[in-house]
Amino acid sequence: MDKLEQLKQALPMLLFLASLVAFTVAGFLINNIVGLVVMGVCLLVLGWVLSPTSPQTQKR
Repeated sequence: MDKLEQLKQALPMLLFLASLVAFTVAGFLINNIVGLVVMGVCLLVLGWVLSPTSPQTQKR
């Protein structure tokens, strides 16, 4: 039961990562420059999602 709960907690992040990979691959299939731009955007979004929140927002 514990492993099932861990999978339920990790599934949204895994699906999110899979969607970013799919967008990046689709960008490279269109064009090399488009792929690089899409990869940069995906890395920015991933960095924003994984970054810890600032202490000012935690106080509210």
